[in-house]
Amino acid sequence: GVHVVKRALLRGVDANGVRVQDRFSGATTTIACAALVDCGFRLPDAPVAAATARVGDCVAPRTIAEAVLEARRVAASI
Repeated sequence: GVHVVKRALLRGVDANGVRVQDRFSGATTTIACAALVDCGFRLPDAPVAAATARVGDCVAPRTIAEAVLEARRVAASI
């Protein structure tokens, strides 16, 4: 049940799922989901309003090992 969505920008989260926009065409799609992991190459400007946890470089610069450890802890708590 895991989907990887490439070439997309996160545009919103609501009760229906997440809205993503294709980087090149601009088309917006809503994807139903129970959890979201945003692995964008840029740091977020502001946290996603419905986010329950923030881990990795969006919190502070860190190593891959530290980011993976934080992500595992959050995933285990879901």
